[in-house]
Amino acid sequence: MTTHFLGFLIDTETINRIKANADISTYSFRIYSLFGNPQDVYNIVYRKRNDGTLHYSIIRIIGDTPYVLYDSEAASVAQKHSHKNAFAKTSNYEDCLASYSVSVWHCKNGSSWDACDKCESCLETLTVCVGSGGGDNSGGFGGQNNGNPSNPPPPVDPITEGGSAVYLTDPSGYVFDPNLPPSTDAGYVRALRAYLFWEQLPGALYRQWANEHVDIYQNIIESYLNHYSTANNTENLNFHNEAVQYFMDHPNAAWEEFYNQYLSADSPCEKTKKMLNRSNVKTGINNVKAQALNTLSNINAGEIGFKEKKDGTIVPANVNASHHVIFSDVTDGYGGYHNHTATGTHMFSPPDIETLFGFAAAQSIQDGVGNAYFGMIAAEWCNCPPSNQQFINYVITYTGTGAELGGYVYTPAQMKQFEKDYQKKVDKLLKNPLYSSNNGAKLNQIGLEKLYFDTLKNMGLGGKVNLQRVEPNGTVYNVNEDSNGMPVGIPCP
Repeated sequence: MTTHFLGFLIDTETINRIKANADISTYSFRIYSLFGNPQDVYNIVYRKRNDGTLHYSIIRIIGDTPYVLYDSEAASVAQKHSHKNAFAKTSNYEDCLASYSVSVWHCKNGSSWDACDKCESCLETLTVCVGSGGGDNSGGFGGQNNGNPSNPPPPVDPITEGGSAVYLTDPSGYVFDPNLPPSTDAGYVRALRAYLFWEQLPGALYRQWANEHVDIYQNIIESYLNHYSTANNTENLNFHNEAVQYFMDHPNAAWEEFYNQYLSADSPCEKTKKMLNRSNVKTGINNVKAQALNTLSNINAGEIGFKEKKDGTIVPANVNASHHVIFSDVTDGYGGYHNHTATGTHMFSPPDIETLFGFAAAQSIQDGVGNAYFGMIAAEWCNCPPSNQQFINYVITYTGTGAELGGYVYTPAQMKQFEKDYQKKVDKLLKNPLYSSNNGAKLNQIGLEKLYFDTLKNMGLGGKVNLQRVEPNGTVYNVNEDSNGMPVGIPCP
């Protein structure tokens, strides 16, 4: 049996009672948030004193630690004594209104609640303390966004530097007040979700960055809240955590740059996802994958490819005498795909980049040069049952302007030198265990992407050609370099 309460769905069939002490008994229920991620673990715990007084706490469990999201007694005391910063807290604090034991339901074997049978291994007894008021660093919040007085308590999360404490508060612009009962009110839900995002940041350095870059952090929060999914918010949460990391790794990056690359309707993310979902392109990619697999067992198998024409059809690419793909006419195409052989290097070469420029130059003014694409697929052996085979799948797109494109025309002599430099870089990276695997037999993912960025710089194209990695599950990653020059991928939302 289930019932609704303050924005939660209560499981009333699974109840655990503890006689906490001579004065208090507690009753624990598993509850499901109606406005949060269903996989978040919440409980509601009623406590009854011998004098008949009844109060309740809403508890969020992170790992094995309970956090009191709301407590009816702490809130009533705050209102009675005009404490603006009444709060509920766990047992490592003093001055408790009530200290009692609770049995907390959460699946201990790591399974989701759908798979959890609520056996004894899912039940743990924890001690909870509920406090009110105070001048410590765990206070509640009040402010203009929730209608409460705008005098917040001392901020949370101290960082000790040289013996002094630098306190950091949530700079999202939203204020979550634990003295307000949970509800489905849109303002409360948005403030709570912003607060929970702040709470889950990995540590003080991330919070320090947020306080030093308030405008960017607030843009990240707004994007996070606007893309929130109550069905499963994991992907959205991971993406916006990656966004925080991106800006920490790229201190000179602007929000507009990030938005245009990942979130706008015309971003490389959206363009590539749409391209990969076109039925004609899917057919062509499947053919290229089949050829890539063929090269694992047949050393004479070479490259094939296809061109996506502007009329929606795909046509085979030309293959030269060396079994390498060439595109003799790109004027009627959006882009194309090809495979690299098992014995080749599984990353775009200088001629591949030149091919992309041909497609980019062929785009109409309306479509723009950034509409062009060029893809590469390779197959390799791996320790990945059952097939022990995996695909390497990358896409490149041009990010410069049409005017700049005219300056990226290379002579045959220049291209020949670029290819020599490319091979020298391959040989150098293979000798470094950070960039290679199988005792230097092949480049690993980091090595391949490092090769790509170094090749761009050698050709004078740094920052002009976007690299995307397509995972087997279809997730597209934009790959960039961090401040140390190491490749880092961020999944497209």
